[in-house]
Amino acid sequence: MRIGIDIDDTITETYDIFIKKICEIYNLDYETLFMQTMNYDYLHKKYPKAFEMEIFEKYIPNVKLKKDVKKIINKLSKKHEIIIITARNKNEYKMPYNVSCNYLIKNNIHFDEMFVEIYDKGKCCYDNKIDLFIDDSVRNCLSVDEYGIDTIIYDNIFNKDCNLKRFNNWLDIYDYIERKNDGKNSN
Repeated sequence: MRIGIDIDDTITETYDIFIKKICEIYNLDYETLFMQTMNYDYLHKKYPKAFEMEIFEKYIPNVKLKKDVKKIINKLSKKHEIIIITARNKNEYKMPYNVSCNYLIKNNIHFDEMFVEIYDKGKCCYDNKIDLFIDDSVRNCLSVDEYGIDTIIYDNIFNKDCNLKRFNNWLDIYDYIERKNDGKNSN
């Protein structure tokens, strides 16, 4: 199986870093801002200084991993191809591929291929024969789902209002993939 996986807030805890930087730059309360249901587009428009390239370049390479993600992706990579599909781009990073690749290598996360600057993840998944896609973005998941590709949305504060297959941890994602894979092998 070819599994497509997003990076920010699917593999990493990126949202937390941005909230902390927004609070620091604009002198706001962390808990209040964190609990507001919003999205990156909203944050980017309302707090543009926190989204400048220097913030991405300095803080994102050190963002924390989601719990169990390294163990699960590396376990999945023994049976499946792992394809990283991210919208990280040159507005955020001087070299988005290198920053992303170096981060995954530094954190010992296996992947077979990576695509950066992908704004239509549905088309990318279709063109690259992805069997299962995991992302935290409603827009991206709906785009992929339109192609009939199995899609998982990784639960977070700004994606509650959608009716997609949802998981909030990597252990449950692994169990789902194993059950799905066992079902294919029994046919």
